[in-house]
Amino acid sequence: MSEPTQGLWHNMNRPLAAILLGVLPFWLFLGASDKRTVNGEVVFESELNLLGIVMAIVALGLAFTMLRRDGSPGQPPRRWPRTLVAIAAIPLALFQLGYSIGFYSFKDINIAVFGGPAPPPSTYGGLNPDLKKFFVERSRTLDQGRLNDTIVNSLLRLTEARIRHNAYADACHRGKWQLEAVALPAFLSEAGRDAIAESERKLAAERPAPCTEKNAKANITELSDYYARDKDILAIQLAGYDGRFGSEPPPAASTTVPAIEGVPVGLGASVAEAQRIFGSTRQPEPYTSAMGERLALYPADGFALYLSTDKQVASIKLTKPFNGSVGSVRIGDPLITLKRLMGKPTKELFPLDENRAYFYPLPDDVTVRFDASEEEGVQSIMLLKTK
Repeated sequence: MSEPTQGLWHNMNRPLAAILLGVLPFWLFLGASDKRTVNGEVVFESELNLLGIVMAIVALGLAFTMLRRDGSPGQPPRRWPRTLVAIAAIPLALFQLGYSIGFYSFKDINIAVFGGPAPPPSTYGGLNPDLKKFFVERSRTLDQGRLNDTIVNSLLRLTEARIRHNAYADACHRGKWQLEAVALPAFLSEAGRDAIAESERKLAAERPAPCTEKNAKANITELSDYYARDKDILAIQLAGYDGRFGSEPPPAASTTVPAIEGVPVGLGASVAEAQRIFGSTRQPEPYTSAMGERLALYPADGFALYLSTDKQVASIKLTKPFNGSVGSVRIGDPLITLKRLMGKPTKELFPLDENRAYFYPLPDDVTVRFDASEEEGVQSIMLLKTK
């Protein structure tokens, strides 16, 4: 009875070697690895196991060679234990090849099968009375265009929270806890619709954050709380708009020449003239510009008058608490308001800070530059001579 058993399990060294070559690289590593950490959180991790790649390829070669040659003249006879082990070695070696290259890891597989770390429960309980009162009052006092713009900003925040939340939920929780999109109101301006569509395109191209406990809290719990809060704010804004303007769309951008309001001094004024207009005795102060040492006059809060070498006003920078406007755009206005009122800029720059610089022509060879960001809106306005 022992002879058939010996014959059946004879010549098992090669298929077992293929299995061993497919398994060993899970513990043996020779290659390169990269791990990036931000604030103690691993945000990127990859490995390239060169030894594992070589061993997987050798295992595939052994398995396919045995399956092709077994039973041929001069080769071992085809026996089912040897054949089954050789067949089993093939998917194992293929899995090892992808694992060693870094296409996936056991962590990725575990997340795909069981999901990432569960997020903590929501903590949002509705708008507090003071915040609710603030938004109700703003919805009653803002002009139609600016109220439309605040609604667009609320929709932009909702879009960002929804897309990032759902992308993380798809990647780490198999699509659980999806947030539904908010319907756009019929009166929404074309500029607002375009801004939302552009935001959706950009956000759809982003990769979701790694599946970790910290990211689960940030991308599921916190984003769903922000989403619920902004939906409550949007409901107040929509009720305010409907009560005052119904379904009437906001006014289009004005075709009149943009006016400068609240700036009593013009470009080219002398220091003495600027001091007289502002009723200030403050003297010019040095500052360092890209062209070297220059002088600037600060006659009032929110005003900076940059002087030329002959001590005339070469440019005017307006910041908070300046309460005037240029082209009806004020400090603190959302970026969507700037674009609605001023249209497409003639030039757009990306300074070193988070703001972008938008340039528009004004009459009398004057150019206005608005520094603004998506988050903070218009932060400064600068008037300068057109070159």
